[in-house]
Amino acid sequence: MRRTSILLLLLFLFKLPISAQNLNTLSIESPVNIAGEYPIIGANFGQQTIDSIVGKIVIGTDAISPELDGCTELTNNVEGSICILDRGACAFDQKVLNAQNAGAIAVIICQNTDEKTFLMYGTNYSEDINIYAGMISKLHCDSIKMEIENHDINIKLHFVVPPCVNAFGPDVVWGENGEGEFDGGLGDWIAEDSLGGEDTFTYSEYGINQGVVSPGGYSIQSSTVCNGVASMDFDFYTTNGDPEILENLTSPFQTYSGYLTSPSIDLSDVENPVVHFQQLQARFDGYYSFQYSIDNGLNWSEEIDIDTENFILPTATFVETEEKFIEIPEAAFQSEVKIRFSYHQVAFYVWMLDDIYISGNRVSSTTEQKIGNTLSLSPNPSNGNFSIKIDHEINFPIDLFFTSLA
Repeated sequence: MRRTSILLLLLFLFKLPISAQNLNTLSIESPVNIAGEYPIIGANFGQQTIDSIVGKIVIGTDAISPELDGCTELTNNVEGSICILDRGACAFDQKVLNAQNAGAIAVIICQNTDEKTFLMYGTNYSEDINIYAGMISKLHCDSIKMEIENHDINIKLHFVVPPCVNAFGPDVVWGENGEGEFDGGLGDWIAEDSLGGEDTFTYSEYGINQGVVSPGGYSIQSSTVCNGVASMDFDFYTTNGDPEILENLTSPFQTYSGYLTSPSIDLSDVENPVVHFQQLQARFDGYYSFQYSIDNGLNWSEEIDIDTENFILPTATFVETEEKFIEIPEAAFQSEVKIRFSYHQVAFYVWMLDDIYISGNRVSSTTEQKIGNTLSLSPNPSNGNFSIKIDHEINFPIDLFFTSLA
């Protein structure tokens, strides 16, 4: 691939503002049947702010069908209003620019499918936009639109601090005490460059990338992003946050390989362990993988690819937070388990991890389990006396067996 074409891919999100947070809530006080708070996701272009915006909400219309998408010059009066437009038919920044030119103070884009809302990216007009733009779900937008026909509705766009709570189920056996939350730092996790370099996973306070390809454009929305995440910001390491370095990059680009390794984990009384984690993967090249060890890191399992549904192309981008899980059956009943997240030959953009935990079935020497027509005691005692109590009448044969865990 020629240098010019590669830089076009790298630069299509270039020169965006850096922001730790953005408006994330739309509030309505009346009419009472739609009163409440609705989540929105701010675009990575336009005004990046946590200062509230208050105004009348108006549905924007244009002269070309479909008239509610704002893809051409608006024909109705949105001066001083918060303009609501439908997704589709043209780029997000083109819609917002048309509303801005018509005097709107902010724009809300309605998702046009039942899919989740997402971070909107611009194409050709991002640098010309200075008002806020956000996306709301189709369900919530449809409810608001129905009421606009009968009422003047004033709304408030504001920032609500997201809750910093990870609700763990009863099957969580490791991580419930914050071991994988990266609260204030990497804790006992070890970040290493496989070639001995210094550019590795670091603690990110806000879970937002800091490079210059898309500064502030990639932000993880994990359950506990409020207390920080583990971030490998390839973009920042390559460009050092300097636009001139990006402009003068030549192929082949510098790549990075390394890993983030957990502290030792005791699963000696756990069967069927499963690793869960949340990630934001914005990938240009290379690949990511997962491994685990049952001897405290002396030997590692085969690599398991960590895939993503995200994609970054010159014509379209979709990057959102994903929840993943990986089964590690060989780690059952092991006392010296470690897990490792690795990146291989990656140049851009960023990989963030948060809220890593392990679920499984915790068993003890007094745990009874019915398996088919067999009643077993697990883990089984190796010697000594023991007894089994059956509380209910049974009408099937019972087989007792011992299994060595060595």
